[in-house]
Amino acid sequence: LVEPSWVRLRAASTTLRLVDTRNEAEFRAGHLPGAVHLPLAATTGVPSAKELAQSLAAAGITPGHHLVLYDDGSGSAVRLWFS
Repeated sequence: LVEPSWVRLRAASTTLRLVDTRNEAEFRAGHLPGAVHLPLAATTGVPSAKELAQSLAAAGITPGHHLVLYDDGSGSAVRLWFS
């Protein structure tokens, strides 16, 4: 868990990835600058390891990235975090 100030201080980092886990419509309506969309967590249940790896790779996320997950309070970021 991080504070917004932590994110602001590291926004230019090439290893930081902001991950928006909201649905497509919410992401298109507006998101944090530089955020990637990973709606996988918005589904019910937990993705398999293979599904998660494929979704992360498709979003340009590699093992060297530090992820900051966020949602709209729905808990989708938490479900992805526990994946």
